Amino acid sequence: MRKEQNYFAGHSKRMNYKAIADRGWPIGSGPVESSCRQDQRRFKGPGQSWTRKGFAHLSALDQARRNNHWDELWLSA
Repeated sequence: MRKEQNYFAGHSKRMNYKAIADRGWPIGSGPVESSCRQDQRRFKGPGQSWTRKGFAHLSALDQARRNNHWDELWLSA
């Protein structure tokens, strides 16, 4: 119990959930976990393998497309 009390006491400034919710930001790890699952389905198909560098490039392209930044990506190239 003391370990948990110390954890919450040490991280209380990061756990102001009301302020986060008031800003409209998501609370919890659900959106991140969902995004990771989507990336794994997209890039870990049968017979697919990527180098770390190759995956980083593909992931950047995919994120730009999903966030409607595709045109901006090509302007900066």
